[in-house]
Amino acid sequence: MSVGVERFEVPFREEDMEEVRQKLAQARPAPASPSPDWKAGTPTHVLQDAIKYWKESYDWKAAVEKLNTFDHFTCPVDDLRIHFIHQKTTAKERTPLLLIHGWPGSVFEFHKLIPLLTADKDGHGFDVIAPSLPGYGWSEAPKQEGMDTYAIANVFDKLMKKLGYEHYVVQGGDWGGIIARALGRHHAKSCVGLHVNFLACVPPPVRGPVSLWHNVRHWAPLVLAPLVMSKEDSAMVATTRTFFREGTGYQFIQATRPDTLAQGLNDSPVGLLSWLLEKFYAWSDSSAAEPFRSVSLDEVLTHVMIYWTTQSIGSSMHLYYESLAVMRSKPLALSGGYIDVPTAAACFPKEIIQTPESVARRTYNLQQYTKFEAGGHFAALEQPEVLASDVRRFFGGRSTFSKLQQRASALGNASPRTLAPPDWVDMMCLVLVVALVLWFVLSWV
Repeated sequence: MSVGVERFEVPFREEDMEEVRQKLAQARPAPASPSPDWKAGTPTHVLQDAIKYWKESYDWKAAVEKLNTFDHFTCPVDDLRIHFIHQKTTAKERTPLLLIHGWPGSVFEFHKLIPLLTADKDGHGFDVIAPSLPGYGWSEAPKQEGMDTYAIANVFDKLMKKLGYEHYVVQGGDWGGIIARALGRHHAKSCVGLHVNFLACVPPPVRGPVSLWHNVRHWAPLVLAPLVMSKEDSAMVATTRTFFREGTGYQFIQATRPDTLAQGLNDSPVGLLSWLLEKFYAWSDSSAAEPFRSVSLDEVLTHVMIYWTTQSIGSSMHLYYESLAVMRSKPLALSGGYIDVPTAAACFPKEIIQTPESVARRTYNLQQYTKFEAGGHFAALEQPEVLASDVRRFFGGRSTFSKLQQRASALGNASPRTLAPPDWVDMMCLVLVVALVLWFVLSWV
């Protein structure tokens, strides 16, 4: 075992559940809204039913026991103690896989996925390392500002190396997908392959001609989507626009005043449940008639209990404050240059941000792009078999991992490319720029 790595067991304390029951007994849900169910947030009647189930039927002890069927550890990385699951395969050929969750998730998102990945299938399996993000669950919260997605990528790369993995592949969704991108951009010699179910395609800040061109070639086809994209791709862009217009209120709160919101959520289990429940419903492949069709109420409550018992809701929201740069005078910590690491994308129909393949190729070295018929933002919970199969299809057996290692070694210390290889978008953008310049010149003649 590596120096500093210690075994860990998720604690169960009966007094935690007793405290929750006492607070639930004093619950005072808001009066019902005149708005249609879920249109303005969590409906009062759904919340009341969830409170009743939480108080009378939910089994936190069973959830902890399920969590403890996995091998948990903690390890010091820089000035933080990071919690992680390290589940090894029994297969002869193994590939180390860093599995990264997001918000409002936790490592519990992977309780169905991990056994599917570690299983010996035709002599191959994955050694899964699933850390809790800093400030989430049982990972220590940062002691100072600056823990954005780039910093977390640095922490996780160091963790993998402390565990003896000089090369590894990554799978992630939500913040996990964004951190995976940071690993692929800044740690390409060790992070040799990416599989994401959340594509973060954000151009870098404009700081010169190259980054300006990157922005033009990124935004032009999105703005002109109905004219230059297929009907299916245009619909994906429209879905993303709808999310940014109607679904990002939480982002601005968490990116600007997370501490204010944390005071209420950290003290009120009902408030915490309402805040998280709406996300698990809205971002999953569920319906108003069946709000827990895709992510069960038990799974939602287990996530709520993890945040509650670790008092980590405030520190978890700080990732938005650090990375979205609304309140900070630094670049958006979602952007960056081209990701040259071989990448696979798994696209689920109810994902909140949908990225057409043509757009993704201008950010990633995309080798596999698969659309599925069901599922949403929480793919590991909603469609674990489908996701596991797609991961295996991309990373294959040991020979695939060896090829990825050889590719990374061959790159040496070469600087990663800034832009994707030229394509039709470059020609279209060039024509647009020339047309605008001509129009400007002629208008002054």
